[in-house]
Amino acid sequence: MKKRLLSALLAMCMVMTMAPAAFATNDESQSSSAQTKVVLPDGITAESFGKNTVYDGTTFHKTMMDALKAVAGKEDAVLYCKPDADVGTMNHGHVCASLTVYGNGAFVSGGENDFEVDTYSGTGCDAHKGCLGLQQELTITINALNNSGVWGQRTSNHTINIVMNNCKNADRVYLTGTTGINNITITGNTYTGLTGENKDVHGGCAIYSNAAGEIKIDGCEFNGVKAPINLNHKSAGKQSVTVSNTTFTNCALLNGLITDDEKSYISPIRVLTTNESGSSALQVDSCTFEYTSSEVKANGDILIGDGRADATTNSNVTVSISNTASEVQFQAPGYHDANGGIADESNLVTMETKKTDSVDTSLVESFAAAKIDDQYYYTLKDALLSLADSEMETVEVELLNDQNVDGFTVDLTNSAVMNLTIVGNGKKLDSNVENGNQDKAPELPTINLNMAEDANLVVESVEFSNSLIFDDDSAKASVTIQNCTFHKCQVGYPKAKEITYEHNTFSFDGDYNGTVYYAHNAYPLWFKAQASQKIKLTNNTITGYPRGFHIENQNDKHSQDIIVNNNTFKLAKCCDAHNNKRVALQLVTRMNGDVEFQNNNVDAYMGVCFYNGIVAEKNAKLTIQNNHTTGKLYGSNEWGKWNSDTETQDEKIAAADAFAKGIVEGRENAGNGSVVTEGHTHNYENGVCTICGQKKPSSGGGSSSGGSSGGKTETTTNPDGSTTTTVTKPDGSKTETTKYPDGSKEVVETKKDGTTTTTTTDKEGNKTETVEKTDGSSTTKVENKDGSTSTTTVSKDGEVETTVKLPHSVIDDAKGNAVLLPMAEAEVTKDADKAPTVTVDTPSGETVKVEVPVKDVTAGTVAILVKKDGTEEVIKTTVMSENGVIVTLSDGDTIKIVDNSNDFVDVADSSWYADEVDFVTSRELFSGTSETMFSPNDAMTRAMIVTVLARLDGEDTTGGAAWYEIGRKWAMENGISDGSGMMNRLTREQLVAMLWRYAGNPTTEKSLVDFKDAGSVSGYAQEAFSWAVEQGIITGMTADTLNPKGEATRAQVASILMRFCENIAK
Repeated sequence: MKKRLLSALLAMCMVMTMAPAAFATNDESQSSSAQTKVVLPDGITAESFGKNTVYDGTTFHKTMMDALKAVAGKEDAVLYCKPDADVGTMNHGHVCASLTVYGNGAFVSGGENDFEVDTYSGTGCDAHKGCLGLQQELTITINALNNSGVWGQRTSNHTINIVMNNCKNADRVYLTGTTGINNITITGNTYTGLTGENKDVHGGCAIYSNAAGEIKIDGCEFNGVKAPINLNHKSAGKQSVTVSNTTFTNCALLNGLITDDEKSYISPIRVLTTNESGSSALQVDSCTFEYTSSEVKANGDILIGDGRADATTNSNVTVSISNTASEVQFQAPGYHDANGGIADESNLVTMETKKTDSVDTSLVESFAAAKIDDQYYYTLKDALLSLADSEMETVEVELLNDQNVDGFTVDLTNSAVMNLTIVGNGKKLDSNVENGNQDKAPELPTINLNMAEDANLVVESVEFSNSLIFDDDSAKASVTIQNCTFHKCQVGYPKAKEITYEHNTFSFDGDYNGTVYYAHNAYPLWFKAQASQKIKLTNNTITGYPRGFHIENQNDKHSQDIIVNNNTFKLAKCCDAHNNKRVALQLVTRMNGDVEFQNNNVDAYMGVCFYNGIVAEKNAKLTIQNNHTTGKLYGSNEWGKWNSDTETQDEKIAAADAFAKGIVEGRENAGNGSVVTEGHTHNYENGVCTICGQKKPSSGGGSSSGGSSGGKTETTTNPDGSTTTTVTKPDGSKTETTKYPDGSKEVVETKKDGTTTTTTTDKEGNKTETVEKTDGSSTTKVENKDGSTSTTTVSKDGEVETTVKLPHSVIDDAKGNAVLLPMAEAEVTKDADKAPTVTVDTPSGETVKVEVPVKDVTAGTVAILVKKDGTEEVIKTTVMSENGVIVTLSDGDTIKIVDNSNDFVDVADSSWYADEVDFVTSRELFSGTSETMFSPNDAMTRAMIVTVLARLDGEDTTGGAAWYEIGRKWAMENGISDGSGMMNRLTREQLVAMLWRYAGNPTTEKSLVDFKDAGSVSGYAQEAFSWAVEQGIITGMTADTLNPKGEATRAQVASILMRFCENIAK
């Protein structure tokens, strides 16, 4: 079969639900009894067996399978093997009662090589009639029976104990399922991986268990095994693993026998827990990892945790290593990409241990973001949640790593914690919210923490993207923020009884243009009184923000004391239109308490703004003194409406000044000690203050011009804060240069012949140059800072050709995601001859997933590959994206972007399946039932679906005695279908099962319990349906029904196939 398009979804060997294939069973596996202690009953010798090979204490049997049937259901049965004998092949060697086997150096010669336990609901137990399966705890002890193993697919809750001793070339002990307890003890076994063409069983997974229990491996040897000890703990309990005195030679190496999927998890020892309520503990002592091959280790010697691309849960694993030299890798979800490569190196921690070391650590400690005393936590949220029932009164939480806290909520009101300190160590907390809109404020703050009454929170030395970091719904606790750094704007409103910000740095690095910043009322800090409170903002530095602090009290019953002292404000001027909003402290609605604004250094338009309409209550005391300001000391908002809709800016300023003066004079005359003194009064001459150099506030832009013998130059300040300089030469040519506040620039050069060259450079330094000629032709060149480039030519006849070059670094940085091509949007046409072409050049012939920008992309938009010989082929895996289409291309590939949709008279544009029909027909996966009909409600046949999937896999399905013959042959060769009943109607569960097999039988933990007809899903389709629902490939017919036996219509299959293809592009 060609390389699968769904390699990212291939199933892992450790979670296969089919019976395991054998390890090596060549002649070398037949150990001699001369090296094995022979155990036989009194009076029984090797000669007693004759041609038989197994004795059950009363009867001799020809094979082990015969003996198992004879003792089936008999508790504590004992089987004795003829020394060195071939006990036959083993397939479904069911065991349902405790059993001991003395192998005496005998060997299993083929089949599945295993004793099978607790799998009766899956395979049926024919060991004896009336078998009810496993009814009680089971112990299987196997001594010196070579090539043997144990396999189980747990269906009961009973404990299973597996003991294997001195079995050579042993097969795997492989127990799937999470029910019950699995205890596995293996001593002195040897395991040899297969080599050669049968790569699916190369080494395999030697020891595998999903359930809780104790696993002990001692004195074993693994040679060339793909995944020797592979323990994916999926249950809620604890799995304890001990590996001692064991040697691993050339195991878990990357070579041609390893699939992309396996690259992300194979290791000599792998331990992980994928259940949130579970845990694992690993002890490694006196083990050896040897490599004589030049092939690279896949994931070190010991792999802890789950780094796969689709992993979600990564519960803790404790690790103790002694007397062992090893490379230990701790992985978190997303370290690997879907193809087994490296996606995010931050999700890997590597540790080297020496032979003399003794190490105790854990997965959580390796990736810990926070700690309390000696307890480590993945996230700050986990650390704070651990305090919910704490009996400690004083607690310090130390941050260890940057993290995204994403607005979590923690309630500590019922805990004993009264003094909580978060020590940041300069680490960054990010809530991934930028330019929040306070007027709507749907976003959560960085830390939403409810504490007990009179409790105290201190946060120090943390770096934040946004400014709001504490929200106490009870507003009865106090918070102090000190020595922290903030970079963007506040999202939401802090609440606490007392809030203190001191010795912090607010350094704005966001976007403060008029559209975003001012429309969203963004400030470094914004407070709305939720209850009586005290706000203290002292010794802070605010730079680069266009606005300062905003404080309002909307309730006359809430007293609000405000202290804003000893701060430095250096507020940025984004444009003349908003210059007068550069205010250090804005007070809104009501003053009801003491307000201090002292000893501040203010480089801004205004120090204190008493917003229009603010009411000063009788008890309000105002102190403004000893401030240095470059603008007005105080005033009111000089924007908005004051008296009429037609008032001039000068009239607004006069009204604002008069209102502010009234507030100040009212406080000075209140007799409560209010004091307001100027830093200085501005003396404007020619629009500039002679004392501080502050320019006189202006309500709009301006322009200046000059000239020379060489032409004329004119500079204009635009309302958005940009400036445009126009140079006009005597010959009529003209250059217009516009510079924007964010550092970007546009230069438009018009030559006297009418040729126009427009060059834009964004704030990152990416450059686009377009040369437009008078005949309608043009050339556009893009040069990005990352090294990617493109050239787009448009001929005078309208033919469009684009060539894109992608450097190796850009492809690597994408980490398997689609690379957005640096080019203008392609215009889509239905005429392939006139469609724009795009050629992508990659280094060293690399294949890369790219996103082609497309204007007005639809479900029928496809990429067509233009081959070297000029022939064209639709790329069937083309999928839509937010910006255009995503396709995978090789170096030098040329594609056209075409609207390849078909018009069918029976598919209305308003139909729910219209896009889906366009998708499958444009990609030539489906054909219409005629040139004008699609027949969306007709039943799909099994012949149709195997033909569609064969086309998706790249097969040419034309030819054959029957129209479906090529698809049927392909499906049978690749295990998709048995090829029967081709003209039978396709059921939903048959469809899902075929898609699941096409995807490589991926495993899933998704349950179908939410669907009331889940019990009617056939056994062969159970896991397939779970997978399809989990991936969003199929939905229920209703909210709680799957209708597995229902017939799948052509429209339904088109919809499912569209989602299936989109899953590929993830």
